[in-house]
Amino acid sequence: MKEMNKVPIVQYVWRQGQGNVVVKVLTPNVSDKDNTPHSFYFNVLPFTEDVREFHFPSFSHLPSSMQLNEKQ
Repeated sequence: MKEMNKVPIVQYVWRQGQGNVVVKVLTPNVSDKDNTPHSFYFNVLPFTEDVREFHFPSFSHLPSSMQLNEKQ
């Protein structure tokens, strides 16, 4: 799958009889160590109604003592 640049999309049900169905993506993790097996990352894909857009004020209005410097 890694060579084909593809990932499986799966439907996951937590328990039999429950209505909690989640759509997930399995992303391949190819290990470069001999003693570590290849694996998948298991991530939830949100539904459209799960995605929300939030707008936050800029930090530029804060005093300079509260601003991050280059070291931070």
